[in-house]
Amino acid sequence: MLTTLSGTTAQVGSPTSAAPPAAGAAGEFSAELHRLRDRVIAVRCGNNNVGVIATAAGLIVVDTHRSPSLMRALAERIATDLGRDDFRWVVNSHGHWDHASGNQVFPEAIRIGHVRCREYVAASTLGSPRSRWSHERRLSRLSQRLADSDPTSPDAERIRVDREIERAVVADLDGVYLPTPPTRTFAERTEIAGHGVTVQVIYCGEGHTDHDVFVWVPEERVLFTGDVFCSGHGFCFSHHALADAPRLVSVLDEILETGSEDILVVPGHGDFLTRVDLVRLRGLARERFEGVRPEKSAARFLSDHAESVGWVGAANRLETAMRRRPDRYDVSADEVAVLAERWLGRGRVDDARRLLDWAIERAPDSALLWGLAGDARWRSGDAPGARRAYERTLEFLPRHRGASEGLEWLRLSAGSPPR
Repeated sequence: MLTTLSGTTAQVGSPTSAAPPAAGAAGEFSAELHRLRDRVIAVRCGNNNVGVIATAAGLIVVDTHRSPSLMRALAERIATDLGRDDFRWVVNSHGHWDHASGNQVFPEAIRIGHVRCREYVAASTLGSPRSRWSHERRLSRLSQRLADSDPTSPDAERIRVDREIERAVVADLDGVYLPTPPTRTFAERTEIAGHGVTVQVIYCGEGHTDHDVFVWVPEERVLFTGDVFCSGHGFCFSHHALADAPRLVSVLDEILETGSEDILVVPGHGDFLTRVDLVRLRGLARERFEGVRPEKSAARFLSDHAESVGWVGAANRLETAMRRRPDRYDVSADEVAVLAERWLGRGRVDDARRLLDWAIERAPDSALLWGLAGDARWRSGDAPGARRAYERTLEFLPRHRGASEGLEWLRLSAGSPPR
């Protein structure tokens, strides 16, 4: 079968797009299985891509989708296609729930991820009552959108697939889902080698998260990139001082310098990319981040120093530096928000709360900061503080959906904490 890759038509083995749906506990999921190389396949379910690399010693799964029952159905589909079910390794490109929620399906596997990925998955609140309520609301909205759409339209089919996936998520959040973090972690790079194929797992710098990794299979010329790229024309993160563009460019240089002309790139979502796309993205990274000044970013300073001395030490160092040179550091609400979200995701709730309080003193009209402050207060069990922060958010941005939902949840739950 010919599959269109970013405007070019390339032979991609023998994908079985028309194969029957994979059966799951919450229904049936349409899944396209693409045989990319002799030893590499990708399964697309909804807009998520799950990778599988076949080695002599076992199968390597790259990312595990949005729910255990859905990943279990996909694993059955993969095992049927390959004629084997020896899933030995799981690699998480990053810890977001839509890429790591099926980890528990492989309890005997070695689960590999960046050291901060383990923190992120371990701190997940996906199984909390508030999270389940939020997913139930999304399921209701999808059902309404489907009812309002033309049942024969392509949009209706996409909504139908999203609804079935969301049904699986909601069902699994009813006591089935368990946060299952990586068991083998690293800071810079690691590899799975000696089994007929080499798989390199490379930290590509802060970007979409603070723990993004690429999975590179040089013999097969396939690169899994998680959510670093949204398409062949852009990134899944903003241009700011907390993004490590130089490291990303360096890793892309390393891969492109192998000289392979037929590199196939599998992003976390959407269509596959080619070497041409990778070259373009490398150029965009150089161009768009050229004017970013990390040395002037207060958020970058706090992020770097808090890793070694904690929030208090980092804040004291920054205040000292700012007293000496008041014009040296810029306090950007956008960058502080990125850092706060990262810390909340890794369970550093107290640090995130203090960071947001510090930033709000300097930007008291920021709806972005107030909204995150509401989340941090809720996560710390301070329901009255969360309510005040969400109400403050809506004063500045009345259509702020997160704050509106936060207030509704607080009313429904009487302020119960996430656990």
